[in-house]
Amino acid sequence: MLLGHRPSISSMLRSYILPEYHQHFFSRKWYPSAKPLPDLAAITKILPSTPSTSAYIIASSGQVTTVFEKDCVTSGIRSSRSFIVATNHDNVDEQISNGIGRESAVPSAPQVQARMEILMNIIAESTERQTLMEKKWHKAKQAFMKSHPGTSTDEMYVTQNELSEWLQDYPITNELTQFACIMDADRGEVVWLRRWKGFD
Repeated sequence: MLLGHRPSISSMLRSYILPEYHQHFFSRKWYPSAKPLPDLAAITKILPSTPSTSAYIIASSGQVTTVFEKDCVTSGIRSSRSFIVATNHDNVDEQISNGIGRESAVPSAPQVQARMEILMNIIAESTERQTLMEKKWHKAKQAFMKSHPGTSTDEMYVTQNELSEWLQDYPITNELTQFACIMDADRGEVVWLRRWKGFD
């Protein structure tokens, strides 16, 4: 990345959401490029195979939300028009051992075991948070369908207040949580935000 052979993920994301600017030779004024920004469908085609730093990325068009589990040259992709959860673990089983034994020196068996235990604890906690959010959604969906018989599940929704309560429930919010927010992808706005004290 430092040598310019691979872009950082932050540089790639900026290129997707911010227009390029070019300086006019004579006036020295900066003008936005006429090149349109890519939409979510285009990003879904471009991003997975583009070499970059690893990252979890959540992108939304307002109608579709896609989660990218980005590795250096590949990406797992999950999309939904209704509900999707992303936490701090890959949803691909074979990626559980990522990050183990990549040093030039071969780690000892106790080192590998210790790292695996730490990693498995992180994954277990992350999976618990994901499962809890999914249960909340399914419970809300059942309540919605009961109170709106004959309605399509595509019309299911939760209010902003309900969603903010979900985000603040333990262990979704826990001792390591720094902030939580709700964003409106259609309007491009943060509509709710909470920051917890104790983090500088």
